[in-house]
Amino acid sequence: MVKDNRKTSFGNSRMTVEQVKLLIHEGEGLTLEFKERYTPRIDEDIVAFANARGGTLLLGVRDDGSITGESLTNDLKAKINSLAPQGRTDRHGHPKDEGGNDRSGSP
Repeated sequence: MVKDNRKTSFGNSRMTVEQVKLLIHEGEGLTLEFKERYTPRIDEDIVAFANARGGTLLLGVRDDGSITGESLTNDLKAKINSLAPQGRTDRHGHPKDEGGNDRSGSP
């Protein structure tokens, strides 16, 4: 078996293709959700993660774990970016309070 060392971006973190395959193999759960394609209702899943323990949402993966892929076009990037309130998170994705201060509790 050949190991795939390509890197993939997930938010502000990077994962290898092997790490993504491992997530898919483990299956959906409290902190992992598969979506075959982007839909305008994806914000509901993001809010659910934000209100719980956080999580990972993989686009281009069916509920059964089969990979369909999703083309990351400029239009799709803009739609995804529009879901995050501008100026409400720091460069690491941590929430800020009304004064613009980091609320994540991390240094």
